[in-house]
Amino acid sequence: MKVRILPSSPDVGDLQHLVTFLVDGHLAIDAGCLGFCGTPADQAAVTSVFLTHGHADHVCSLPMFVMNVFDQAGRGVTVHAPEDVIVGLRRDLFNGRTWPDFAAIHHDGRPLLTFETVAPRVPIAVDGLTVTSVPVNHPVPTVAYLVDDGRAAVLFVTDTAPTREVWELGSRSERLKAAFVDAAFPDDKSEVAAVSGHLTPSLVAAEVKQLPEAVARFAVHLKPVFRSRIVEQLAETAPDVAVGQLGVDYDF
Repeated sequence: MKVRILPSSPDVGDLQHLVTFLVDGHLAIDAGCLGFCGTPADQAAVTSVFLTHGHADHVCSLPMFVMNVFDQAGRGVTVHAPEDVIVGLRRDLFNGRTWPDFAAIHHDGRPLLTFETVAPRVPIAVDGLTVTSVPVNHPVPTVAYLVDDGRAAVLFVTDTAPTREVWELGSRSERLKAAFVDAAFPDDKSEVAAVSGHLTPSLVAAEVKQLPEAVARFAVHLKPVFRSRIVEQLAETAPDVAVGQLGVDYDF
């Protein structure tokens, strides 16, 4: 399995303002920068999108992605998400005001945008992968995902405070190779992290101890303003957690 953390834009280097993971080039976890990254042809190679939650840094480029895929390939897009997330997208984004309601616009009898509800803990087979969602601890309904291709499995745990069930799910997977884990704030911003439902380096260190030792750990979603402090603190408190590199293909 190949995993790439998409860069937020070409001129910000290692700063991750927005969140999208690309799995095997055709399945996206979140759409923060999916519609801003690469050419329309690159984006049209993505056939499925799974959303963790509805915050803007995880969904803001979704309308452009849907539009680019249709313009390039003449087909619609299927977005998988928890029911609460779908309700929010219909009400707040694809509402005919912020953006056209692509689910109501059809081409050759099919909508430009189709929503598929993700039920927690129920595996979904799509594009040769099995995707399982688990609720995590965030101020709005949010899930983490376990993605399994039959040879390797990877956890995507972004935007959560201390949680539990996702680590239990990962530990039960005999094929688990890696986990990408939220590390949004430095330890000296622990109160802000707690209120906003995120992890700090010290919390990351405690959380990933629940995984088997052989599993590779990557810190992601580092707030750009605090990135250097988070990196320093991770090196001190969680030396087994690498900082996820943007635009790099991780092969598991």
